[in-house]
Amino acid sequence: MTDQPSAEQTRRERHELFRRLSSAGSEGITIIQDDRIAEANDAFSRLFGHDAADVPGRPLLDFIAPESRDAVARQITLATEKPYDARGRRRDGSTFDIELTIRRVTFQDRPALGCLVRNISERKEIDRLKSEFVSIVSHELRTPLTSIRGSLGLMEAGAVGELPPKARELARIARQNADRLIRLINDILDLEKIEAGKIQLQIAALDAADIIESTVAELRGMAGLYKVSMTTRLECGDRIAADRDRVVQVLTNLVSNALKFSPEGGAVTVSLVAGSSGFLRFGVRDHGQGIAPDQIEKLFTPFEQLEAANTRRRGGTGLGLAISRSLVEQQGGRIGVESTVGQGSEFWFELPLVPAPGVQDLLRSADDNVPGVLVVEDDDAVARVLGIMIRRDGHTVTRASTLAEARTALATQRPSVILLDMKLPDGSGFDLLDEIDATPGLEQLPVVVLSGVEPNFDHRARSERVVEWLIKPFAERELLRALRVAIGGSQDSPRRRSA
Repeated sequence: MTDQPSAEQTRRERHELFRRLSSAGSEGITIIQDDRIAEANDAFSRLFGHDAADVPGRPLLDFIAPESRDAVARQITLATEKPYDARGRRRDGSTFDIELTIRRVTFQDRPALGCLVRNISERKEIDRLKSEFVSIVSHELRTPLTSIRGSLGLMEAGAVGELPPKARELARIARQNADRLIRLINDILDLEKIEAGKIQLQIAALDAADIIESTVAELRGMAGLYKVSMTTRLECGDRIAADRDRVVQVLTNLVSNALKFSPEGGAVTVSLVAGSSGFLRFGVRDHGQGIAPDQIEKLFTPFEQLEAANTRRRGGTGLGLAISRSLVEQQGGRIGVESTVGQGSEFWFELPLVPAPGVQDLLRSADDNVPGVLVVEDDDAVARVLGIMIRRDGHTVTRASTLAEARTALATQRPSVILLDMKLPDGSGFDLLDEIDATPGLEQLPVVVLSGVEPNFDHRARSERVVEWLIKPFAERELLRALRVAIGGSQDSPRRRSA
């Protein structure tokens, strides 16, 4: 006889512990094995209006509304641990908003999936009300404000007859405040789009000097209004990988701020110089009051304004720099400021250079512990931005612009993960997936797909090799999260990470 508990007894104790812990939570928790629910807590049953005894043995998709089943089936296959919004279906047939988080676990010594379910109906309602408010702001306020601003501008210009000096001054004040309100509304809408991930970036190879020249030309009228001179200093003629409209938006914001806060008779210099390795730096220098070191952190925070009285006089909204930071970072760049009180400030931002095409930036040696990423992407500008994002997260990068170059790279060294564009000049990314499956030593290599379409057109999109399918455009945080999931899985097990 022995006092040591048997394996069966240990298993039962762990099972009971799971039931006690999971039943204490407010979220639904279920364990899936062999495509069926093996265990579920009481909260899961209550969430869907079922008796606890009716849940085990049923597929999870029985509790999902028909319109969400295909997408949830894909999430079950991928098990990326990424929260996913869907529609749940209660026993009475009614549907509601849920958030699913699915991860690989071990349950009773067997591989399984753990699924956490939250009721997010209240959050969705808040989002809906927010969207309605933004829509009202966009459609119901901007239209009358445009009319008001136009009418005030005509009055100020004397289109309805010469106004007395006091009346003309009142018209000017009203017009300036209408302009300020319009800018505030536009900035709020931009910020909402950025936070919601709805900003569509069109990355292309751009002439940075041309952007500066055209932007400065458009703002010379504003410089004349503030009695400030403008000069340019262009030391580089290289091209950048960025979205032209968004670069112009950022540069316009920085230059207009410099003009507003420069003294009469002052000067603003817009420069283009070499930045850190692989980047081009835009700089905007003024000779205003400067910014105290303890105030600099506030500059890029929404609705934060320094020198409040002067800001109101100049018409700032407190959102321009926060929006600029988000736009620069989404393009793989960074933004900052250098300032001395009493001497002025230089705001700057850096964007990635366009690289030469072809395989480049080779992986480090095989004994290097830094994870290597093979980026298979034919668009040079997009590949450059991806490379910047990935390197900043501590990975090495190999770039291939065709299937042939990807095969060459894989023949020499195995990366930790592949970032795969599905539309390539010499074929489909699916062709490379098939070849990897048939190549000894590469069978378990994880892949993160980059695509402009949903993965419902080919059964291979649901391969266990595909750790995640990212729809272009995507935020940097989404890309890095997918890479970490893929690399973590390849390091922890021959297939994918389990918990």
